[in-house]
Amino acid sequence: MSFVRALRLILVGVRTHVSYMSRSPLEITFAVLVPLVYATLSVYLFRAADDPDGLLTAAVGAGLMGIWSSVLFGSGGAVQNQRWLGTLETLVASPTPLSLVLLPIALATAVIGTYAMGATVVRAAVLFDVPLDFAHPVLFLAAVPVCVLVLGVMGLLLATTFVLLRNANALAHPLDAPVWLLSGMLVPITALPGWTSPVSWALPTTWGSRAVHAATSGSAGAGEVLVPMGVALGLGALLAVLVLGRVEQRARAAATLSFAGEPGPPDAREDPARKPGSPEARKPGSPEPAPVPPRNGRMNANARTPHMKPGPTPPYRAPSLYRRIVSASRLVVVGGALSYRALFSWTTPPMFIGTLLVGPLLQLLFFVFLGRQLHVADDRFYLLGNAVISASTACVYGGTMAIANERRYGTLGAVLLSPRNRAPLWFGRALPYVLNGLVISVFTLCAACLLLGLRIPVAAVPGLGAVLFAAAAGCSAFGLALGALGLRFRDVFLVSNVASSVLLLLTGANVPREKLPGWMRALGDVLPLTHAADAARQLSAGAGFDRRGVAAEFVTGRGTRCSPS
Repeated sequence: MSFVRALRLILVGVRTHVSYMSRSPLEITFAVLVPLVYATLSVYLFRAADDPDGLLTAAVGAGLMGIWSSVLFGSGGAVQNQRWLGTLETLVASPTPLSLVLLPIALATAVIGTYAMGATVVRAAVLFDVPLDFAHPVLFLAAVPVCVLVLGVMGLLLATTFVLLRNANALAHPLDAPVWLLSGMLVPITALPGWTSPVSWALPTTWGSRAVHAATSGSAGAGEVLVPMGVALGLGALLAVLVLGRVEQRARAAATLSFAGEPGPPDAREDPARKPGSPEARKPGSPEPAPVPPRNGRMNANARTPHMKPGPTPPYRAPSLYRRIVSASRLVVVGGALSYRALFSWTTPPMFIGTLLVGPLLQLLFFVFLGRQLHVADDRFYLLGNAVISASTACVYGGTMAIANERRYGTLGAVLLSPRNRAPLWFGRALPYVLNGLVISVFTLCAACLLLGLRIPVAAVPGLGAVLFAAAAGCSAFGLALGALGLRFRDVFLVSNVASSVLLLLTGANVPREKLPGWMRALGDVLPLTHAADAARQLSAGAGFDRRGVAAEFVTGRGTRCSPS
């Protein structure tokens, strides 16, 4: 393929994918809201550390984090969408090289993410009065496109890796925080353990971030910017050459380019007379067979004949209290388990481990190392705050799926029209996510304590378990409320993504609440997880069990609980 045709393919592909992504509310949310949340967190953390000179660095670092999140989410989602649409096999089998097929996708996500950089810097200047005093303004304008291109190449490499996986998002979700840390986007790589240095220097994103930060606040000459730019481009090209061909060959050999074919429609499976070629199949135009009278002398109203009369209707007897309790308990346990298996999309081992266990743990480590760099609070502050908020991944998205997927599968109307009591019905929907959130919080807390060498007092363990349970319960109720609210929108996960970002910012999990403005503290008081995080920190400090905080957590969850009925 000639250079001109390849360039035209890339440009047309980028334009097509940018147009497609710009019409997605979820993509726009990731490009607009997520960088704003991280920029706000970074600015308040740097202000809490009394480091006004680092505010511009914080804004630029948050912009880089937003670009990477957009590239990572967009690349994994684009490949998964191509697989669901059944076009991935055609794209790989086409005579066009796989790199030229996937490169426009990665570049398009990087272009959408570039907005995050500009918007984050402008908002920092307008909302937080951050002076735009770039050390090398011209080199900054040159370094940002190079860094975007390098991030796009990394997205391309990940997109090719996603081709090998049937659950591409299982790898995409936990890769946010590791690249933030290892690339030095907000935390200097010198603040990380020594064994991570070789990995950091081998990543082209590290050199791209270094060039951007050197142009932002570097005191050296132009060489500190130009050399990392060249190294980033060289490493990106080398990795692309080494990985693309081998991944394509492996994908063809492993046959992971499409999902297995779905069976026929339900009506064709249930009624053999509708299957072509079946012995019971009726010819077109043939009359319907006469109904066969049942043995008990009664017939359905639609099949009733004039010479048969319905039997007497037995008198209605209200069920006893015992039967009502057993029925409600069965609805809670069995109905909740069935709804969890049917409606929660992350129950497969790759998705559960990658998204619900590894992702929150890596996010915790990111904020711990950021806190160590800024000296705002000790490790225990970030460990307990992020252990509490880790339940939000399962509870918020799970509660949203519990209602949104009912609508997606066409069963929401039957659920709402059922005569069963609403309380056990929705309590059964929420209970699996409460237990799920509790397991995730305990795992995150235990794993972080082992990795960071922190100890929790033994006397505080029972109370800490109660606090984590209250946090999961309140957050699950909040997720159900979001699911009901999301029925007013076409894309229900837009609401859950916004809510997760808001919880990360307003609950005080990573920024001391006294450092936030008053209106943010007031909003945090009515959100779940805020009181649980404070109660967990008091327990760890030896202040005793905060009954009022735990009760406030339950009340907050009760106040946000609602149903779509």
